[in-house]
Amino acid sequence: MNLIPVPLAINRFYEIVLYPQAGILGLAWQQPPSPSEYQRGTAALLEAVHQHHAKKLLSDNSRRGNPMPQDLVWMTHEVVPFLCDQAVQQLALVVPEDPSHARNLEGSLMTSKACYELQFFQCHQEALAWLSSSSGEVQE
Repeated sequence: MNLIPVPLAINRFYEIVLYPQAGILGLAWQQPPSPSEYQRGTAALLEAVHQHHAKKLLSDNSRRGNPMPQDLVWMTHEVVPFLCDQAVQQLALVVPEDPSHARNLEGSLMTSKACYELQFFQCHQEALAWLSSSSGEVQE
């Protein structure tokens, strides 16, 4: 399947795209954000999840830098419950080769409240391929 992204939001910190033919919503960090920019970008993604009824998410953190401790706490207490309330089924994370980056994110995203399948990748295309290997569409 040739996936064509539809841009939903673009700024110097992040880009949010929708792959409507595969039902995938993607967030790609363009540079390390401040904690407030991180929350703004993640909130924009969560709004898009709600608006488009997305069940498959791709978060490309390869250029994001290591998350701050307050980002991880916010993710655990705000983001994970929201994803579960929205019945997200799959979450693909693209991370740098630094193993501590993946461990930090996994510790925040795989809480006892987590309700989705989580996979880590080092390549955006591999993450997209994993998410598109099962069917599902979102509303534009």
